[in-house]
Amino acid sequence: GSAVAVAVSDAPGGVDLEVEAEFYRRFEDSERLARLEKRCCTPGEKAALRDRGDFLALWTKKESIFKAGGYDFFEPAGIDTAARQSVTRLVELPERCAVSVCGARLDRLRWFTAVPGEDEAAWEIIG
Repeated sequence: GSAVAVAVSDAPGGVDLEVEAEFYRRFEDSERLARLEKRCCTPGEKAALRDRGDFLALWTKKESIFKAGGYDFFEPAGIDTAARQSVTRLVELPERCAVSVCGARLDRLRWFTAVPGEDEAAWEIIG
């Protein structure tokens, strides 16, 4: 892909990043996307979805929680996003991406963006 997410911590955690265009290219067929949403979402999560960005954010949140541990296999509907501490952002890198981080000490989380090929001194702290 065209973007990378990295998480460094002394506590268990997980991170996931999806480039919106690449993610939805896999689900061009609206029926296929509807099946994924049905398999992924709890009824409450499904009711809260307003647009494709919301679903992408939910997907990355579930993946980051899974990667943080405590699950034997990835069954999206079985991952309770309300039960684990996580943070999700939709950012332009320059493509629109969803990035989610799950873990302890999220109050110390720092977000950076960088354009490939730029000096790291040009990285922008976005929160």
